[in-house]
Amino acid sequence: MGRVYDDERRAGAYERGNEMPESSVRAWEELIGTYLRSSNPWIVEIGAGTGMFSAAMAHWLDVTEVLAADASEPMLAEARRHHPHPAVRYVSGAADAVPAAAGTFDLAFLSRVIHHRSSPSGHGRPRRAACSSCTGNGALLRRRRALLSGA
Repeated sequence: MGRVYDDERRAGAYERGNEMPESSVRAWEELIGTYLRSSNPWIVEIGAGTGMFSAAMAHWLDVTEVLAADASEPMLAEARRHHPHPAVRYVSGAADAVPAAAGTFDLAFLSRVIHHRSSPSGHGRPRRAACSSCTGNGALLRRRRALLSGA
């Protein structure tokens, strides 16, 4: 039996069920933007799902690139279909293994991804992977429910 998010029907339902009004997405992006410490940043979203936040960051934050990584190909297919943007690159990658060299990004963003870790003992792995993917003065933002934390 495959992972729940490898089902194309569920990936489509996830996209439809997690839609947010543009004003809500914009509010999140404004908040995320306050954590950026450089102009034209490189951002990684770990567990990008259907790409809503990746595309929004690319649209509103004047980024160089957003690397949107997710382990589910059906979720990435929904992202490419519903949230294309020339500054977003959707790639396959597990939450605890960012598909990029250490020190590449100015900001790592995780939203509702920690529970998708590859093993029960790997709770901190996505956070460690995200931290190692950032530059020395980069920021790690984790969005869970209605809270955003700097670690």
